[in-house]
Amino acid sequence: MFKQVGYATHYHTDWVVPYWQSSLDKITAVNTHLFFRWSGWWGTPPAFGRHPETVEPVIAQLAELSDAHKTGAALAEADAALAEASIAMGFGPVTETTPAPAVPVDGDTILVALPRSQTADGLTTLAAQACGDKPFCRYMAWTDGSKAATSLPLAPAQTAALGFSYLRDRSSNYEKSLWNCRQFKRADPTQCMRVQATLTAVPVPAAVVPAGPAAAELNGVRRKTVVATPPVQTPPSTPAATQK
Repeated sequence: MFKQVGYATHYHTDWVVPYWQSSLDKITAVNTHLFFRWSGWWGTPPAFGRHPETVEPVIAQLAELSDAHKTGAALAEADAALAEASIAMGFGPVTETTPAPAVPVDGDTILVALPRSQTADGLTTLAAQACGDKPFCRYMAWTDGSKAATSLPLAPAQTAALGFSYLRDRSSNYEKSLWNCRQFKRADPTQCMRVQATLTAVPVPAAVVPAGPAAAELNGVRRKTVVATPPVQTPPSTPAATQK
């Protein structure tokens, strides 16, 4: 906080007069800029001690004008029911800082399905915590639990649905996090995974070789008829008579 400005929330230059100027309390002037704060309690230091909301509020009165407020209420009820069921089963509520149950495939690879409320910025921390002190570790996470892998190697559809990956190799001093930017928006494109195309095998029908054309009949041509000649049978020889 700049000490001269204090808890100012508005400012303008001295050659303009905005419409809101008269409704706020003027704090100070710095060169050609005039600084103001809210009137009353909202301009005092305690007003700045509140924690911001991390989710957009659902306003029922706006449901007819916005689908976000129409479906948001249903999602909020579903999340509340899921949290209540998790507590009843002894798992505790799932929050943005609570790591999802990880599936260690081998000593170096961890597969995990992320909670729906997971934010992009906390994924690297979750991966590092799951990997612990391992010098080499691979951490792969999915936002859609139905597509999450539980074993290796990954199927093409599982690779395409991957939401986040983390790789650590301390022998090479290498550590890298990549996001699926179709699921998590990132300002730096170098943090985005390559788009994986899912190929579907299409059966190719067997080639059918058409039969050759039948021999055409030639008008006015008489073909030679071949008559099979039966083989000549030789009678068995009779032994000669013996003279006495």
